[in-house]
Order: sequence, then C-alpha cells, then structure tokens
Amino acid sequence: IDLISGTNTTHNNILSLGNNNPSTIYGISTSGGINNMYFNTVYLLGTPTSGTLNSSAIYSSAANTRDIRNNIFFNARSNSGATGNHFAAYFADAATGLTLDYNDYFVTGTGGLLGFFNNSSINSISDWKTATSMDVRSQSINPLLSNAGGTSASDYFPSPEINP
Repeated sequence: IDLISGTNTTHNNILSLGNNNPSTIYGISTSGGINNMYFNTVYLLGTPTSGTLNSSAIYSSAANTRDIRNNIFFNARSNSGATGNHFAAYFADAATGLTLDYNDYFVTGTGGLLGFFNNSSINSISDWKTATSMDVRSQSINPLLSNAGGTSASDYFPSPEINP
C-alpha cells in the first residue's frame, strides 16, 4: 500500500508480500499526506540469494503526519547470499508528525533488524523506544501467526499473547 497524498486511513488489512527474488519490498509505504494506520498485519517473506536491496513492513520516507497504532509488522525475509537489510519499521525522518504505540515489531532471519529511525539502525525494542521517544506500549514478540504466508485471513490470526 503506497500512501503518497491526501488523508488516508488504512485499517484492518492483511498484507503478505515477498518472493526469493532480490527486490525492494515495502508492506505499507508513506511519503506524504496525513496517514492513519490501525489494526493492520504486514508479513514479508522470502529468501533472496543475491543483491543488496532492503525490505520493510512499514516504510516512511517523509516527515508527514502519521498515526500508527495497533499493528503487527513482521519481516521474515532472510538473506541467503544477498546482503540487504530487512526491517520491521523504517522511518527515514525524525519524529515530526509521528505517533507510534501498541505495535508489534518482529524480524527473523539473516539481515533482520527491528527498525531504522532518523539515520540509525536499531535492533531491540528498548533501543527503539528510546530512539523514537514513543511506542511505550509496543513490543517485539513473535506474533505466532496461524499460517504465515497462507492465503486466508484466518492464516494471520496472532497468538493470544499479542495485544498490539
């Protein structure tokens, strides 16, 4: 989902994206407008064998207004010869216009990093909370999706322990 202008509310979506090709993949991308994102599940998968391209479940390249709460951002891409970074969350700018809380950020695999914020890669939820000064009630735990990568909405039911 690419949110580039206007006022957008993106909620209750399930996105499962990926393949083994070396490609840049963003689940939800925002670069302008006013964007509200609630109760979405984004799951990225694949095992690229070459290239240096990154992926991110949530990607923001501008300091536009964003309210991002109660989402699961799960990046399961893993390098197998490739050298890209695979982020749960990527924010290229400082916190201007940004609200974050009650999210679950989770990464697995080679090249996985919890996030990128204001020119720094971050690998733990405590460092993420410090860097953003937000996400007080967010977490980084495996959501244990019912059948991640499946084609049915029920494949993305999280474990009861998840309460984003």
